[in-house]
Amino acid sequence: MALPTPNVTPCRPLSNATNIDPASRVGFATAALPTPPQDVGCKRRIAQPDDTPSKRPRVVTAQNTEDDVDMGGVEVVNSRTRRQTMFNLLRTASFRSPIGPTRTIRTSILYISCCVCFRSRVHSHPVPSRRILQSFVSSHKSDVYTCHSLSDSHFVTPPYACAYSNAAKRNSTPFLAVATEEGSVMILNTSKRHDWEFGNYLHAHPSIQMTDGFIFVESQRTLFQPHYNGIFDIKWNLDDSILATASGDKRTHITSVETHQVIQVLQGHSSTVKCIAWNPSHPDLLSTGSRDGNIYLWDLRVTANDGNSGTSENASPLRPVTAIDAAHGQEKNKGERRKTMHLPRSVTGLLYSNPDTLVSCGSFDGILNMWDLRQPKVSATGKRTKKPPPMAPACTSPTDPTMLHGARRARGLMALCAGSGPTSGLLFALGADNYIHAYDSSSLTHVESITHPNMLSSFYVRLASSPCGRWLASGCMAKNGSLFLYDVSNVGRLSSAVPPTTAVELRGQTGEVGAVDWATDMIASCADDRTVRVWRPDPDAYQDCIAHPEERAWEWSWSTGVYPS
Repeated sequence: MALPTPNVTPCRPLSNATNIDPASRVGFATAALPTPPQDVGCKRRIAQPDDTPSKRPRVVTAQNTEDDVDMGGVEVVNSRTRRQTMFNLLRTASFRSPIGPTRTIRTSILYISCCVCFRSRVHSHPVPSRRILQSFVSSHKSDVYTCHSLSDSHFVTPPYACAYSNAAKRNSTPFLAVATEEGSVMILNTSKRHDWEFGNYLHAHPSIQMTDGFIFVESQRTLFQPHYNGIFDIKWNLDDSILATASGDKRTHITSVETHQVIQVLQGHSSTVKCIAWNPSHPDLLSTGSRDGNIYLWDLRVTANDGNSGTSENASPLRPVTAIDAAHGQEKNKGERRKTMHLPRSVTGLLYSNPDTLVSCGSFDGILNMWDLRQPKVSATGKRTKKPPPMAPACTSPTDPTMLHGARRARGLMALCAGSGPTSGLLFALGADNYIHAYDSSSLTHVESITHPNMLSSFYVRLASSPCGRWLASGCMAKNGSLFLYDVSNVGRLSSAVPPTTAVELRGQTGEVGAVDWATDMIASCADDRTVRVWRPDPDAYQDCIAHPEERAWEWSWSTGVYPS
């Protein structure tokens, strides 16, 4: 095929310098200032031939004045450090916007922004979350759960312990296990629902007649009874398939969540079992602490002495594989001749700092003990003895923080939890001195103590850390049903710009608030009034309660004060 015949008139030759048509050149960005518009005069007057040469202009330093200098058409762009973080923008938008249909979306974004823990580029510490803590509210209509009794003698029973499932802490369905005084366990779905749920319920059940004014509908709850004595601690295993319950009957029961049947019984303590901790890397290993002062380690794969696995009421109970006797006891002085029996010092808190290390606290003082589970202590002489020597802690707190606030004697620790996220590397313990003490997780050194003026602790008050690691929640022994939230994201930071720790008091129940636990977007509290109350961050509802406190008191409970104010 032949090439097309060119036009008679040839094209214009291109420029030699750029090899493009000079008329079609496009301007490119340069380092010089932009050219002023044609209709704007130059800043400096052009000298005429008959003008007298002017003197050299004097250089004057720039000063802050109210007179604006005519810059002509020159645009100056100043780059500055971003001082508004995404967290601040979300917080401002959430609290300044009117009440509308987007309340749930803004609340969720607000909580997620807190959990991600954005940091300002100007400051090296997390942004305070005081307004988020203040926005926690609880509805009287849809956030209160009554603890029903299985006994024929009474209708309700007080809750002693509660725990959200591990999946609930990862933003899944919030299943809450509640243990009661009579030894029963309830599993509640605490998902947020509409108040009273009139329309949906009546539409699905048209045969039901509304005669009593209100119908309260909640998700189907599960109720079973693994013990016939009070349960003081309850914990989910790693995959949320079984529950471990510590009871006043000196036993720990392993119960299937699906069948509600006790599959194993752990027996060995001589007094009430107070606390449980699952090994974070192995689903069959757990530890228990008791009022007898001992810590026992259990392996669910071990069979009982009679060969039965302990999976029924008639099976022989399992025995511990490792025992730490008198974990927080004090040996008798050599010069002491009295033959009195020393009372055991209760073990009140347990947690695994890593799969091979266990940390415990006791009711006698504010000292934490760290136990290396891989290397038990042996006799110094290397000889075998009839009774093995007691295991010694690998690390102990060098100071007792309960003695740092004017106390004449040491006070015990009631609960223990570990930090995460911005508080990784910290352990928090609730003391009988009404303080929450922070420790370094590696050396167990005391870091800082925080409190609230209305805070009162007791042997049954618990402590819990939020999934994002920024907040703590603790109950209170006061009769007004107080729950305290703390922003601990800046605990232990040495910068002078770090704001003080914020503490918020929530009131919505009656009597002592003991057990507390967190899930994503919510926190549950158990009180002596036989109820479990769920609190959620809702800035719009909180602002409405502040604006109309007398009217909203019939529908909501909210924060009563912030410390420091």
